[in-house]
Amino acid sequence: PPAGAWLAQAEDKPTVGILRFGLYPTAYWMEGAILDLLRLHGWIDDEEREALRNGDDLENERLRIFWGDADFDFNNAALLIDQALDREPDALITLSTAMTQMAVNQTLPMEAPPALIFADVYNPVEAGIIQASCLKPDHVSGVEAIVDYESIVSLLFLQHPDLRTIGVVFNPSEATGRHGAQEIRTIGERLGLSVKSTPIVSITDAKLAVESLLGRGVEAILVPYDLSLGRVISFISEAALEYGAPVYQASLMSVYGGAAMSAGTFLFVEQGRQAGRMLIAHLNGELDIARTAVYAHKNLAVAVNFDVAAELGAELTEALLAKADVTIRDGETLMEPAWGLMTQQRAQLLPVDEQRAADREFLAGLECTDALIAEQRAAIAGG
Repeated sequence: PPAGAWLAQAEDKPTVGILRFGLYPTAYWMEGAILDLLRLHGWIDDEEREALRNGDDLENERLRIFWGDADFDFNNAALLIDQALDREPDALITLSTAMTQMAVNQTLPMEAPPALIFADVYNPVEAGIIQASCLKPDHVSGVEAIVDYESIVSLLFLQHPDLRTIGVVFNPSEATGRHGAQEIRTIGERLGLSVKSTPIVSITDAKLAVESLLGRGVEAILVPYDLSLGRVISFISEAALEYGAPVYQASLMSVYGGAAMSAGTFLFVEQGRQAGRMLIAHLNGELDIARTAVYAHKNLAVAVNFDVAAELGAELTEALLAKADVTIRDGETLMEPAWGLMTQQRAQLLPVDEQRAADREFLAGLECTDALIAEQRAAIAGG
C-alpha cells in the first residue's frame, strides 16, 4: 500500500486545500511539483494528477483535494479561506505572501487549525507570518524565497556605470513590496545612489508614478518583487518607454512583461517540492509542524530583453550580458536549455524508495530543536 495508507483508511479521509492568490506561471510550476510528489507516493494516480492540473477538485479512496483561486483580489482571498475552513481541511497549501498572511490570520483563533504549509512567500517575518524560521504559529511552516536585493541593485551598475539616481515604485498594501522598496533604498544609498520612491495603488497610477519619478531626475526605475506589480509591469514599462527610461524588476519573469532586465529567484519547482515534502509527511503522520522550520531558498538568475533595450535606443553592455541566464530577442526566448534547467528539469524525481529517503533527510534538517528555538528567541530579544 502507499505510504500513509493507514490515514486514508480512516472514516474521514484527509482533505487538502490548495489556495493561490492568482494563477501565474511560478504558482503553476509549484503546484505541479506538489502533485508529482503526491503521485509518486501513491496518493493520486496519473489520471487524477492530470485532472487536478486542469483545476478539477478530486476525491478518491485516499484523500480529497480542492482548489481556491482569489484572482488577485483580497476580498476574494478572505472569502476563499473562509470557504476552505468550512470544509474542515487537514492541511492547507497557500501560495503567495498575501494568501498566506490572510490564512494565518484567519486560522490563528482556531482551537485545532489545519496544518498550513506555504510556498512562494517572500519576507514572511516582515509580513507578520513568522518571527523566525522556528518562531511561528504551531500549525504553520513552509518555504520562504529570499530576494537577493544586494546583488540585484549591484547589477544596475553593470548597465549604468555612472548611475546616480534611481526610482522605485511599490504597492503600499503589499508587505513584500514595501519591504523590497525599503531594502532597495538602504542598499542603494549605501552604494552611493540617490533613491526616490513613489507608491502605485492601481494600474491607472502607473503613468503618473513614472512621470513623478522622472520629474525628480531618476535615470532608471527598479521595481521590487511584488506579485501585484508584476502583473502590471507592462504598464509601468510602457509609461517609462515614452521618456526613454529603463525599467528593471526584482522578479525573473517580468522580463516577459516589458522590463529591460529582471533578476530574481528561479527554483520555482524546488519550492513546490519542499512544500510537497512537508504535506506528504503530514499526511503520513510523520511530521510535527510545530517543530518544522521554515525552509529558505536564496538563488538568483538574470534575464535581459534586447527588444526593450532597442526601443530605449540602448545597447546592453557585455558586462550585463555575461550575467544573463535568459535573453529575449525578436520576441523569442534564447538560451532555452538554461531556462529549461532552471524550471522544468528540476521536476525530475527519484525512484520512490530513494525519494522517501531524500525527503526524510530533508525534513530532519528542518527540526526546530530546543537549542535553535532558544537561539532565535535570544536573537530577537537582543534586537
